[in-house]
Amino acid sequence: MLVAFGLFINMQAYAFFDPIQEVDSVIYHRLKKVEKNFPLDVRDGVEALIKEKMYQNREESQRILARAAEILPIIEKELWSKGLPSDCKYIPLALSGLDPTYTGKTGGSGVWQLQYISAIRYGLVVNEWMDERRDIQRSTAAAIEHLVFLQKLYNHWGLTALAFFSSPAEVNAAIKRNNGSPEFWGVYEKTEPNTQYLYQNLIAMIYLVNYYRDYDMIQKSISEPDLIWVKAKSKPVKLINLASWLNVPAEQFLRWNAVYRLGIVPAEPNYQICIPKDKLLLYENYNEAEEQLVKPVIIEVPKEKEQTVETITEKNTEVTASQTTKEIKETYTEQKTTYTVVKGDNLGKIAQKFQVSVNDLRTWNNIKGDHIYVGQKLIILKKKKVTVPVEKTVVEEKPKTTQETKPATNQSSSDEWITYKVKSGETVYGIASRFGISQETLIKNNNIKNNLIHPGQILKIKRK
Repeated sequence: MLVAFGLFINMQAYAFFDPIQEVDSVIYHRLKKVEKNFPLDVRDGVEALIKEKMYQNREESQRILARAAEILPIIEKELWSKGLPSDCKYIPLALSGLDPTYTGKTGGSGVWQLQYISAIRYGLVVNEWMDERRDIQRSTAAAIEHLVFLQKLYNHWGLTALAFFSSPAEVNAAIKRNNGSPEFWGVYEKTEPNTQYLYQNLIAMIYLVNYYRDYDMIQKSISEPDLIWVKAKSKPVKLINLASWLNVPAEQFLRWNAVYRLGIVPAEPNYQICIPKDKLLLYENYNEAEEQLVKPVIIEVPKEKEQTVETITEKNTEVTASQTTKEIKETYTEQKTTYTVVKGDNLGKIAQKFQVSVNDLRTWNNIKGDHIYVGQKLIILKKKKVTVPVEKTVVEEKPKTTQETKPATNQSSSDEWITYKVKSGETVYGIASRFGISQETLIKNNNIKNNLIHPGQILKIKRK
């Protein structure tokens, strides 16, 4: 009996000290130590989320901590300047993991996941080229204005966070369902599941930032160079090509310039590009590389064909000559890639990564709506340009005069009109680029106002 009792005590002691078996009370007391403005408690899925961040998803947690070391000081400075509690810095952690390129299921964008209407209301620019919700400082300024507005409504930071995660309408409805009482946990229980999850994630992020050292994690800050903003070029610039020219990691460079939605900076004097200060001279010389990096490669006609044409012309023969020559023809082949969904992925993020549309992703993988799950295999089809030799019979007829005849040109005889149905997420620039025409031509031929098109719209395209 005594032996059995001793064994029971040892097992309980092991369960207490084993970090995987960490009990609710330990997490609860740690949360209460850092509780200030947001009510913190271990309920619903909070404990599971905390342990997931500390054990199962340590790599992702380390990436979040690295971004936090870089971005949170910027956000804290803005919060302090407006007299808001520094606890508000945890809201973007819960919403996006501080990833400025993150796009949520409901259309929110940037670290604060601001909706389009909110962004416009607070003066942010959101158009086909630029999305200032992805700019840390501008989006933080807009988010602070929204937080001030919500706090005036509720005078309780917990309710303000719930309203930021959803809307004042949802929180007001939850208060009404809670018999008109603004008691926080009662209102929380009456909100939508997604709002509850985001608040649970807020608690888990507060725990992660404050107690990561107790789980042998390191907040390793990303090494950032001294950055400056420079004026855009006189021609559109692809950021990924510019990153290659400046010898800067593409992922890092795109993060600095996350505000550009398509990864392209238009030729506008008011637009700016963020580059390392020590790369300024390289950037100024980028014009020399634009032909190679930005413009499409032009395939020249083989010299042997040109020589054949000239020979026949010079002889000015009375006899019709026929000769087979080789030309280079450009064509496309589909390249199939399989991608495995990881935690934090969504259709918008994957589409941006592979430079395809969300609509295409849905079509290729028979997806309805936006739901995907970790471990899901997605098919990505990308067109790859290839060149193939094509034999062509060239017939040379007798010249009409004895004057020197110019070599034949390689242009097609006429242009053809086609119709194209606009898909969701497409822009004027994207469609014009796909068909090798200018935006101005597309706009003029279809009488497009303010560069605005909509899904299902039929466009006329004159393609060579």
